[in-house]
Amino acid sequence: MELKKCIRCGCFFTTEDNLCPNCQKRDDNDKKYLKSFIETNGAPSSVQELSFQSGLSLYDINRYLKESEFSGIKKSISMSSNQAAHLDDQLSRMNKKENL
Repeated sequence: MELKKCIRCGCFFTTEDNLCPNCQKRDDNDKKYLKSFIETNGAPSSVQELSFQSGLSLYDINRYLKESEFSGIKKSISMSSNQAAHLDDQLSRMNKKENL
């Protein structure tokens, strides 16, 4: 296994995932919370509004929305093409830093 940097907290660890074990648990809890929040309150009109209302970071919500389990939710939340391009660029840069 190689040494990796956690995309959530920045600590170094050895595993095949992009998250350290502590952050993996937090991510799992945040995903459950986000699903529950949307089921209870409905999907807001934007990712920024979802972040503000749920209390989860914009970065984490955008990471979650890229996963298949949130594909139905992603369709109901609007994101401008500029926002999507900026997010993709940001995530690409972070992934490149991880692999250094």
